[in-house]
Amino acid sequence: NMHKKYGTYEYMQGDGAGVIVATYGRILLHQRDRETDLYPGKWQLFGGHIERGEEPIETAIRELREELGLELIDRDLKYFTTVHRIDETDHKTENYIHVFTHEGEYTSADFELQEGRGFAFVNSDWMMKLDITPTERKILHYYKHERGL
Repeated sequence: NMHKKYGTYEYMQGDGAGVIVATYGRILLHQRDRETDLYPGKWQLFGGHIERGEEPIETAIRELREELGLELIDRDLKYFTTVHRIDETDHKTENYIHVFTHEGEYTSADFELQEGRGFAFVNSDWMMKLDITPTERKILHYYKHERGL
């Protein structure tokens, strides 16, 4: 499984991309379906697995289009960080999530949810109170710290 270089970081098949969509000081979170095997009903960032031949930023753009009907281009996203994916038993996996940020002025009427149970705009206090996945907890903790939220 070859690591590919993208900008300042490397990625490989099996990694994922996620996007922190920020609007009016809140961030957009996605609630997983209750029927899914992994983390049913938990909250996470929008995003997904990097498909063969994709750059992480392309994955991020594709997933926002597929999951929300949001049409973005490369320059709408900024690279934020890369973290180990953490599994259900709180152990690091060999895969990474490459995280981007996107800021815009949105209301829920701008999105059409195609996958998952729901979405919400949450402020920095609420994002840690929701039932979020362990990987997301790590990402959002870092985001709060970086942005002084």
